[in-house]
This record gives sequence, structure tokens and C-alpha cells, in this order.
Amino acid sequence: MKFPLLVFVYLITLLSLQRAYAQAVIEKLPFSKALIKAGREGKILMVVMNSRLNKQANKTTSEALYNQIAFTINKQAVVIRPEVSGTDWEELVSKYYQDPNFKNDAVGGLFFNASGELVHRYFFATNDPHAYFNQAFLAKRIADLPNGKVLADSLKSSGYSNVDLLSQLITIRKERSETTDDLIEPFISATPVDSFNNFEYFQVLARLSPVLHTKADSILLRSNFSTNWNMLDIKERADIFHTINNKTYEKAVAVKDYALARYLIDSTDNNNLENVPEKDKPLLRNGLMSNFYRSVNDTAAFILSAIDYADNYLMKLSVDSVNKA
Repeated sequence: MKFPLLVFVYLITLLSLQRAYAQAVIEKLPFSKALIKAGREGKILMVVMNSRLNKQANKTTSEALYNQIAFTINKQAVVIRPEVSGTDWEELVSKYYQDPNFKNDAVGGLFFNASGELVHRYFFATNDPHAYFNQAFLAKRIADLPNGKVLADSLKSSGYSNVDLLSQLITIRKERSETTDDLIEPFISATPVDSFNNFEYFQVLARLSPVLHTKADSILLRSNFSTNWNMLDIKERADIFHTINNKTYEKAVAVKDYALARYLIDSTDNNNLENVPEKDKPLLRNGLMSNFYRSVNDTAAFILSAIDYADNYLMKLSVDSVNKA
């Protein structure tokens, strides 16, 4: 059976349209107008950042955005890809980096809600379109979370006694990479100490990740710790553990607390030294302490400890042990 010419033309046109839509639609709009469009359509705004220096990263980003799966990004986001030298670029780079000292290059993505609030960052490019797809959906979910200020005001009105509200606020803050440190003191002050033996209260306090050697840390350790800690999801335990260590180290550096740094470093559990030969543990701890001296600009202590670490540990490693590691 022969198809008429009109049918062939129709099929070719249809295939062309499918190819055209099997990619992310990149709007030719400045940031301010793209934000208005996103708000009008009930979407978030995805800003694809091009690297100034890494052309390969830009190429793989393009490959991801023009892949067949990538068109689904537009279900959640209006997408723009600003020029590196364009009028919006410097302001967007300042939002890309949380540390103001790094402003020379950017690659990945920024996601804004309709109010222009940065809700999520994506710090690297990949040729896997699923990564951009997943990041866009994650950003939309974060943007759709309840307003954090409203929850914070409600929590304050309740006297910080409503653990359900507190759990929601912690989730929102963490999804948006915001601190929860301001919630710790009001929470433990408003809650009877024996309440933390209850897993629900224990979990909330653990998720706030109190710094070691603080009142909140002491309460956590006395609150039926072993049983409650083991009831937490294993991934959540790892995340809490990592956050507590980082926050403790940052505090030790900020206030130049040598004793706190030494306490953190001397704990084998805190430094993944469980499987290290016993004779090497003191040397490895000295190496970690050297990093602390460098961080607080204690040059004299850093030089002495670094020399000791190099002479007594690094210079005695065999090639075989390094290769094995």
C-alpha cells in the first residue's frame, strides 16, 4: 500500500517536531524577565552557568540540555543560559558562590523561586541529562516547601515546644542549606531534660547537630544515647556525625580553642582511624593537628608539627603501602 505524499510530509514534520522538543527549551530572556515568566507559569527559574575557562564543561552541559530526556526540565523550570560577559553575569556569579573569595569561574546551575529567592545550587556540569532533570525537580520541591519564616514565627509562639513544627523547620532549613544553630538553645531551654530520653525529642536534637562540649551535646549524650542513636537511619547518623565534626572544627578554629581541636582529633571515632595500626595513630593525629595550627595561623606550632609529621610518618611510608592505600 502506497502512502500519499501528504502523509510522508506529515510524518517528517512530526519527527522534526519531536526532535525539536526532545531538549530543554532555553529562553532568550534576561534574568528579570525570565523570573516574571517563571512566576506566571508557576515554575522555578533555572539559570545554566557557563564556565569562563572550562570549555569542555560547557560542551558537556550543552550535550545534557539537548538530550532527549532534558525537555522534561521545562515541566518544572523556565531555563535561561546567560552570556558570560552579559549584564546579569557578575550578579549571578556572586549568588553562585557562597564564599565571596571565589568569583572567577562558575559552571552548573542556579535555581530561583518566583520571588527571586535562590533555593538551590548545582555546582558542576555533567553529560548525564538525568542529573539536570533531578536537580530541577529537587529545586522545585524545595521552592514548594512552606515558608520558613512563617514556621519559625509559629515555633517561637509555641515556646519552641512543638517538635513537629521544629522538625519541619529543620527540614526546610537543611534543604535550603541554611543554618539551624539558632534553634538549639531555645529548644533545649524550653524542653525538660528527661524529655530527650524519648526518641522523638532525641532525633530532633541530634538533627540540630550540636557542637561537641556544649550543653546541647551533653544533653544528647545523657539521653539514652546508645538506644536512640541506633534507632536513627544509618545515612542520617552519618550525616549528623559529619556535620557535628565539621561544626566543632569550625568553632575550634574560629575561637582558637586548642583544647577543643585536640579533643576532636584525639577521638579515633571522629577521624576514621579505627583500622589504622596503633603505632601510626599518634602520628596521624599530629598531622591533623598541624592542619589546625595552619588554620589558626600559628606558624611556629605548624612548622614544628609538620616537620615531625613528615619525618616520622610520611618519610617512612613504603611505596607498597601507598599503592595499597
